[in-house]
Amino acid sequence: MAPLEPFAVYDANELPQDRFTAAKQEYGQRLDGLFTEEPVPFRSLVGGDYGRDMRLLSGVETPGTAGLALHVRPRG
Repeated sequence: MAPLEPFAVYDANELPQDRFTAAKQEYGQRLDGLFTEEPVPFRSLVGGDYGRDMRLLSGVETPGTAGLALHVRPRG
């Protein structure tokens, strides 16, 4: 199993009809690409990027990255 980017519809209980229709269409497109979409390349706990304490090893991070983005491998 591989993680994909989240799909969120905010304030879904109070969407106007036109936005609800658009959200349904966007969700359908998302489902159409479910097996072909590129997964989020999160770093693996056992891939050598984390120590035994499950902390990201120093020097592994991509320069200029911060927060949760530290846990995503650069693409390419």
